[in-house]
Amino acid sequence: MTDTIRTLDQILALLADNTNGDISPQDLRDQTVTLNSFIVAAAALERVKRFSDLATLKAKPSTEFANFERVTVDSVNASGLLDSATLVYQSSDISATFIRKTVSVLTGDIDVGTDKINQVAHGLRTGQGALATGGDGLTPETVVYYIRGRLPNEYTLHPTYEDAVLNTNKVDITGTTAFSLKVLVDPDQSVYCTLTGGALDGSGGGFVREAIAMTNTWEVAWFPASGPDDTAQINRAILAAGTYAFVLFPIDTLVFSNRDNDGVGLWKLSGQHWEGVSRELSILQLSSAVTDIRHNIRSVDLCNDFTITKLCFDGNRDNITPSVDLYSYFNMITGPEGGKRGRYRNIKIINSWGRSLQTGYESGTIFAEDMIVDDVIVLNSGTKAQSLTKTLGGKITNSYSEVNCYTSAENNGLGAASSGSCFESNECTDASICGNKGVQVGATIRGPGLRSVNASGGTTEFFGNEIDGASYLLFLRSTGDETAYNNVGRNIQGNAVLIGDSDEVEQTNKVVRLFNNKIIDPTAAFVVLSVIKASNDSSVTSFIHDNDFIKDAGTPTHGIYNNGVSSPATGGTCTVHAWANNFVGSIPNQKSGPADYEIQPAPNQGWTVVEQSSVAVSHTGDTSETNLAVVTIPAFAMGKNGRLRVTATWSYPNSANNKITRFRWGGSQAYASTLTTSTHQRAQIEIANRNDLAAQVSMLPGGLYGFGLSSSAVSTYTKDTTANVNLNISGALANSGETIVLESYIVEAFYQI
Repeated sequence: MTDTIRTLDQILALLADNTNGDISPQDLRDQTVTLNSFIVAAAALERVKRFSDLATLKAKPSTEFANFERVTVDSVNASGLLDSATLVYQSSDISATFIRKTVSVLTGDIDVGTDKINQVAHGLRTGQGALATGGDGLTPETVVYYIRGRLPNEYTLHPTYEDAVLNTNKVDITGTTAFSLKVLVDPDQSVYCTLTGGALDGSGGGFVREAIAMTNTWEVAWFPASGPDDTAQINRAILAAGTYAFVLFPIDTLVFSNRDNDGVGLWKLSGQHWEGVSRELSILQLSSAVTDIRHNIRSVDLCNDFTITKLCFDGNRDNITPSVDLYSYFNMITGPEGGKRGRYRNIKIINSWGRSLQTGYESGTIFAEDMIVDDVIVLNSGTKAQSLTKTLGGKITNSYSEVNCYTSAENNGLGAASSGSCFESNECTDASICGNKGVQVGATIRGPGLRSVNASGGTTEFFGNEIDGASYLLFLRSTGDETAYNNVGRNIQGNAVLIGDSDEVEQTNKVVRLFNNKIIDPTAAFVVLSVIKASNDSSVTSFIHDNDFIKDAGTPTHGIYNNGVSSPATGGTCTVHAWANNFVGSIPNQKSGPADYEIQPAPNQGWTVVEQSSVAVSHTGDTSETNLAVVTIPAFAMGKNGRLRVTATWSYPNSANNKITRFRWGGSQAYASTLTTSTHQRAQIEIANRNDLAAQVSMLPGGLYGFGLSSSAVSTYTKDTTANVNLNISGALANSGETIVLESYIVEAFYQI
């Protein structure tokens, strides 16, 4: 006699026999299996309640379906996640599994050598279970095989779900005898969730299932009635705050798909924690039928305190033919705008046509704060792999990016992904990208390794990163200060470092510090500097020091190449200080470019003596102004906010005749004093740059000694301190028979950026 699950009335009817003490062993067995089914269902439902915050649930037995126990929703949570629903527990009896469809496998479909079944557009998905009706080497009707259907025209069978996901332990098909596969909705489901009255064939609900031999976490995977892209039902399904454990998906087509081409986001992640069992097994794959999605997983504005971890997002690049511009569409994960404390940890993003992970949101207006990307792997990204966009205090660390930039032909002729960086800071404030590894593998298009672009109110730091095969190790073109140190670049396909003004129209006024980096074998220059912004004169000051520039097997063309200010710009500055850099190997043109004269050594810090002398220099015999000392002030000696200090002592006869002492700055009078009945004078002036290398100010050109009060305006000058400027100390006599002597002088420069 078989064990039978009975209703309560049936059990009580049997127990009435107890008046005679006549309870059979079979009665006890029936009672045991009945209670066990309730116990297992109750445990499953309690986990659903705890992890997904779905509803308050009560067990309610039913005989409507064989081998099922139906449970109804008694109340809903505050978010109104489900207004009414039914949860159905199924026992492990295979005879009760749902058959979604039957697939005929013909003799010609079977490849015995590889154990593959070749069928064009088979439509099967990795992780689906199936019963075989026969087949050589297969057990008919009683053993569930798991399908690996990653490629559209072939699939294999595996003994477990995990084997199918990891492509291990393929089932050995020993012959070509034809058979059929009865593809199951999900042979291992525990709790099936539907709207009240919904069909139980998998078309209108989803599963809560336990990970086999791994963990006791659960996942809720929704299959909306009108297909996987039914935004309204998906929004109802999983928008509440709480923990969502995505453990083992019964299909590998991502149901979280946004069909709205205007970019309206699908998820609001505030307070949510998305977690899988591992980023190798918990896979969310984009449907190959989708050709125009803008943002696949987008956390919309003002999302706070959320985490995505232990998940794999598969963009299914090999099986999707896009119909739109990939630069703006097919982004795998984006957002949020204006959110705080978001965490992306221990996840993988693979096979994405568009941007793989964009933390923050490009078209937003509010900065996202404290966004952390940690231990994220990106493989086969079609363009930018991992980026911080409009973030305050964002960070990418301990992560890996592989970029295979799409070509213009792959993008409907709309342009290639030449800016497809491994790691990027875009319009960020106080961002850091550190401790990462990146590689560019495109056959024809390579993007930058590390990139900083566009407006920025603060600094971006790149340190401790390793980049291989990129078009640049560092592409630094934001408006904010940038610092890069302890980075390594190998096999760079072009200029290793580009330093310039912003990609956008804003005026750039920034400082770049590049030190302790190692660059090996770029195909062009190690460092290129350039200011090109038209209509907004930009100022870029760079400090390049203590770097290793190494020629091993490559053919670099230049060391540090300063292009200076170039077309279309008509003004601005490109100031470079380079010192203590180690050039290894035969590297030509170590200091070169149209503005190579602007590549200066280490800047002086504080006051430094340009020139001084206490050897007397005299003049007599005529009444002309005569130079007693001419001091050349080297280019860039002052910096944009530096200054010059000149101190001199003259002696002369005590008489009623005029004796005139002067300082001239680049030919312009900066100080003059007419002396008569005294014997000597000590005077001092300061000339200061006004945050501009070609604009100066000084006081009292005609005053006494260079100190005190004056009713005259200050003196201003427009001498270009990016070139050498002469400082003249002179004397003049009204009586040619007298003598004026320059007894001593000192000229000092104070450098400040």
